Amino acid sequence: MVDPTSLISDETQEEETIDDLVSAYVSLRDALSKTRKKFKEYELRCKDDMGKLESRLLKLSRKLGVNSFKTDHGTAFKVDKDYARVAGPEGWEKLVRYMVEKNDFGLVEKRVAKLHFKEVMAEELEKLAKEEGGLSPIEMGVEYVVEEAIQVRRS
Repeated sequence: MVDPTSLISDETQEEETIDDLVSAYVSLRDALSKTRKKFKEYELRCKDDMGKLESRLLKLSRKLGVNSFKTDHGTAFKVDKDYARVAGPEGWEKLVRYMVEKNDFGLVEKRVAKLHFKEVMAEELEKLAKEEGGLSPIEMGVEYVVEEAIQVRRS
């Protein structure tokens, strides 16, 4: 097997084969995957430990009646974290009804649900093919792009 790093330059190597390129790609992807997995495990341990320390600091701040601690190593301070989530399936129905009644769609993020869009487009393209008034993606206000790429699967 050829060293993957020797194949990374933009210059074509005289002896390189497609097998060498795919092998190098798989090798690099495997190394990345192992490193990512180790980092994720490390990250989870650190975040868990940091959460325990945060909890102790919050408990101390409440006990002492202060909002912050300034030290030589840094300042710990209380903040309010807030979240807005749809409260289950019935919550989504209520939210949609509210948005329609108030004509206020600013309560949700603007993005297209790709899988559902592809289902809708299949129906619209079928209508277009039959000349039954189907819409193109642009007529629906959606830019749909398909890019050609290479993926490598292990053999």
